[in-house]
Amino acid sequence: MPEPTKEKWLEIAELYSKVTNFPNCIGAIDGKNIQVVKPVGT
Repeated sequence: MPEPTKEKWLEIAELYSKVTNFPNCIGAIDGKNIQVVKPVGT
């Protein structure tokens, strides 16, 4: 499997953002529950 380049990661992130509407993300981990906590003062 070839190692992804910076350009490939940017392409993956752009496509993922369009499909899921989650910007600045390149993917997700399946089967893992992650608690999201609002930062203090926001």
